[in-house]
Formats: sequence, structure tokens, C-alpha cells
Amino acid sequence: MLRARVSLSGIVSDKAKDVAASRGLSRNAEGSAMDALLGRRRGPPAKLLRGPQLRRAARAPAYPQRPSLQAFRRRAVLRHLFSQQLRNLANFTGNLGSAINLAAAATFGALNMQGLSIARVDYKPRGINPPHVHPRATEVLFLAKGTLLVGFLSTAPANQFFYQTIYAGDLFVFPSGLVHFQFNRNKSKPALAIAALNSQNPGASQLAVVLFGSDAPLPEEVLETTLGIDDDEVRRLISVQNTLN
Repeated sequence: MLRARVSLSGIVSDKAKDVAASRGLSRNAEGSAMDALLGRRRGPPAKLLRGPQLRRAARAPAYPQRPSLQAFRRRAVLRHLFSQQLRNLANFTGNLGSAINLAAAATFGALNMQGLSIARVDYKPRGINPPHVHPRATEVLFLAKGTLLVGFLSTAPANQFFYQTIYAGDLFVFPSGLVHFQFNRNKSKPALAIAALNSQNPGASQLAVVLFGSDAPLPEEVLETTLGIDDDEVRRLISVQNTLN
């Protein structure tokens, strides 16, 4: 069997030489003719790698590498912890001239069980974030741009009003559960603030909305007696509140 293979190889080799000689081909062409007779396919000639190409080839993996399970989990965690929510301002509220974009557990899952939330607050010139309460959080306000008049009211019986004008780079704290506000007094320049709250669900109750825009509305007799105003004034205030929101 071995002799038969050697003989066949010799016959093919002699035949290839004859083909190459008859066509005046070179020694390399003789090899190509032999490949053709044997039905072999020869690929392109090997490329000589030098310098940087050789170093890159040495570093390259022999086969495509699949990402490890650890790398996959790391990317999944990073996607969970990352959010672009505060890049854009929210819609401005009625005629108040303020827009609040709150990132809390409901809108940014990474904050779930972390006990904190953060909000971007934009103010138009003369814009106001009207008097409101966060029943479950203390708020720290950082003013990034502009000027604001900020303040809060203490509880009864003192009912003291604490206020301060703050500028870009300043911080102000609003204690939990107290009525507070922010007002951009400037008539031509907007303002931007970032508010951090120590609750993943701080809640917010605007006084004017609670009193005059609730669903269902408070009885007019309750408002008249509480505020010392008549029916017409109550209806006017309700109308104004509906216009603002």
C-alpha cells in the first residue's frame, strides 16, 4: 500500500513537471500545477509580519473571547446604578415658572431601599416653587445657577419665618415637615438648583393645591371659616389655583 502511494505521488509529480515544462512555467508554477492535478486548493501566500504588526499578532487571542460572567454582571450593575434623568428639565408647572424633575425610587430603581432621592429644579425669571411640605424628608438645596430667595415657617406656636437670599454655590436646609419655598426674584435670568432629600419617597404637598385644588374640593364653609373670607373670595381663589395648575 505504501509503495502504491509513493508511486502515485511520483507519477503526479512527473506529470506536473511535464505540464509546467510544456507551458514554460517556473518552479512555483510547477507546484501550482501539482495542486491542480491533486485537487488541492492553495490559499494566498503567507504575509510576512514585521515590527508592530508582529507584536500585535502575538498579543491577539487565538480565538474570539467571550465576556466572562463576572464582566456581564458588572455591566448589569453599572446599568442599574446609572441614570440620565436629570440631564433634562421637566415641564414647567402652569404659570408658576418652575419645573421639578425628581429622581426617586419610582423613577430610578437604584434608589430603592437607599433612603434618598434627588431633584433638579429649574426656575424661569420670577419663577417660584410655591410653599409646600415634604412630610417624610429633610431637604438640602444646592443652587447651581442664579439667585433665589428661600425660606421656611416653623411650627406653632412660634410660627417664625426664616429666610435667606442664596447665590450660585450656596446650600440651604429645609427641615422635615416644615412649609418652605424658593423664589427667583430676578426679572431676566433663570436659576437652577439641585435638591437632595433623605427619603426614597419624600412626598410633596403644596398648600395652595391642598386648600383650593383638591379632589374633591374642601367644603367652602370650611375655607370661609378658616381663612375669614366670603363665598366670592373662596370661588376666586379656587379659580386662580385652577389657572396656575
